[in-house]
Amino acid sequence: MSDAPRLLLVDGDDRVVGFEDAWTCHRDHGRLHRAFSVYLFDRDDRLLVQRRAAPKPLWPGHWSNSCCSHPVEDEALEETIARRLAEELGIDAGAIERLDHLFVFRYHARFEPVGLEYESCHVFAGRYDGPVKPDAAEVDGWRFLSRDALDREVAAAPYRFTPWFRYGYPLVFGRLADVD
Repeated sequence: MSDAPRLLLVDGDDRVVGFEDAWTCHRDHGRLHRAFSVYLFDRDDRLLVQRRAAPKPLWPGHWSNSCCSHPVEDEALEETIARRLAEELGIDAGAIERLDHLFVFRYHARFEPVGLEYESCHVFAGRYDGPVKPDAAEVDGWRFLSRDALDREVAAAPYRFTPWFRYGYPLVFGRLADVD
């Protein structure tokens, strides 16, 4: 038995129904579990995107939103978000202006032959203009992109972006006025 934190299994209404290790949640047909995606915008409304590091088991080397992960058993969602922002990007969550919960979406995406994501994803957005100091084991590139630049890149090479990001970012940009 592993001491690794267990993810939150959820039903179709995003209610917690149990806990399971990450490997079990991401193999075979997957188990529906809760996730979160954070979108950080600078003062010019450019989005901080990151490229997932090579050691990541799912979608390594793909571009994605600022920070994404899973809440875990015995840790409040806000604590997990703060921890993962620090671990992935070296960002102090206290320096983010108004990290707002925008919406939840569910998706299912397979990454052959390794595994899949089957998630109920909570999406957050906020403003951040401070330093970014990524951990190379988590992130191997980052940059701020405007909506137009992002649209062009995704249209030209959608396979370079994670599936949850391709689904979520147009919705987030559509709701950006909600966090101003």
